[in-house]
Amino acid sequence: IIRPIAQASPYFLARLVEAIAPGQSAKDETLAALMHIFFAPNEESTWPVDHAWKAIRSAHLEELAHQKASDLLRNGKRPTLRALSTLASYAVERGKTEKRTRQPLWRTWFPDRGAQEVLRLLDITDSSAWSKEKYRGILLKQLCDSGYARLVASYWANHKAFFDEDVSAWAQVGRAFVSLRRKSKARRLLADWRDRTGVEMWAVTNYVLCLSALGASQLRETVSTCHDALIGLPHDQCAKYLMHRQAEAYALLGDTNGLFETYKQNRIYFNSKLDNGEWFDTRQRYLIADLPLMARLVQENNPKKYRRRLWSLRWKRISEKFQLPLIAGRRIKIRWIWIFFWALWMLLHFALNQ
Repeated sequence: IIRPIAQASPYFLARLVEAIAPGQSAKDETLAALMHIFFAPNEESTWPVDHAWKAIRSAHLEELAHQKASDLLRNGKRPTLRALSTLASYAVERGKTEKRTRQPLWRTWFPDRGAQEVLRLLDITDSSAWSKEKYRGILLKQLCDSGYARLVASYWANHKAFFDEDVSAWAQVGRAFVSLRRKSKARRLLADWRDRTGVEMWAVTNYVLCLSALGASQLRETVSTCHDALIGLPHDQCAKYLMHRQAEAYALLGDTNGLFETYKQNRIYFNSKLDNGEWFDTRQRYLIADLPLMARLVQENNPKKYRRRLWSLRWKRISEKFQLPLIAGRRIKIRWIWIFFWALWMLLHFALNQ
């Protein structure tokens, strides 16, 4: 009864896919309904795509659906943002992409099957009339999530003009530079975040991650950036980290009043624990315990203990600069460095005495 009236509704079509997909007898009708959901005009809700795709996966029709959607994309059809994200995620899954923090360098020249498919989707997006929307950001996010930060950086280098108005893609490039530890490039790219519309707090957090805690000018920039982001942007999982970085910067600049006011006005963020879903740089989690204590020492007017804590904070920051690198996810132990140099010296000594 309702079908003639609601047949264009993605919500109705999602329920239809759920109902007819398990039978396999109406395969063509199922895929046709899914394509209407994937390519529904002006549809921003994620529910229809997610609900229908779950039914498609349960019926083991995902490969046929992916092929059909890819054909429509190549013919210029505009998908919903959620549909493109789903197709990219499935491409990585079917390509058996091993998700890592950073893929090895050789993968830049020889991406695996999943990354190649995402790059093909990126090429289709670039040649489409609807490319100026958030579509590039979705695909670059998928590459970043899979550890292909170098591919994202390379794409940016060859398509810089695309990023002037596409804030989602711009944010993913900043994320890629941070992952690659190219901090100066990340700072230059992300420094104009205030001039862009639609910037999210996590993107500003990537900028703050690239600001040093050992120089006065970058500490002042940290204070300014954290203050403006926390006041002007919707708070997300990074808000606690930015609040602590602002308080830390005040402390390292010698501004005890700034430290205490930040603590007093935002005590909800200084609860000495990390709540579920909140993000915090693992190397700096000592700030969660140290900064509330330092603020209380200011309140108690205990300069001796405060100075001791301040020097401890500075030393922790300095020691971060001398941490040894990670190999296969594990930090090199110092004894292996000494063993390496000892072996090198012995080989040199043997060679010179021959």
